Amino acid sequence: MSVRDLPIADESGSPRLAAGDERALDALVAAGWDPAGVPDAERPRADRIAALLGSLDAPAGDADPALEDVVLLRAARLRRAHTRAPAPVPAEPVALSPIDELALEGVVLRGFEAAPGDGRSARHLALLAALDMPLPASQTPPRLVEKTLARVRADVVRQADRFNIASEAGHA
Repeated sequence: MSVRDLPIADESGSPRLAAGDERALDALVAAGWDPAGVPDAERPRADRIAALLGSLDAPAGDADPALEDVVLLRAARLRRAHTRAPAPVPAEPVALSPIDELALEGVVLRGFEAAPGDGRSARHLALLAALDMPLPASQTPPRLVEKTLARVRADVVRQADRFNIASEAGHA
């Protein structure tokens, strides 16, 4: 077996460590970067990993935890950005299924509360919470809320008129 035969990428093509090295690195991190705290089965690989990191002239465990978190988040964000395909543009408008539409309407009618024991409405609330991002006042046009509410009201009146027989016949 040559080095080229080793699996160094996952199914999406992202670089991966060999399974044993991954376990050893996880154990080394869990042990606070101290190879002596790694279980015996993983210690030889953890020693080599610690030596490799030490050769970078960077202390393996003296970094600020906040800095480590920032680096890990940026690496994860870059990985997602390079592996994510652009979202396809649907040919026709996207719509909820009738069951999801009813569940979402129920969530709204209950004042954005999930129905007890209803996983579907709980999922709708989770999706809505992910969209909850306040805009700074500088980015919110002063009449945006009023315009939006006026359009919603007009749409509600238009839909209500569809069910009025007199308005269909022109006898309003």
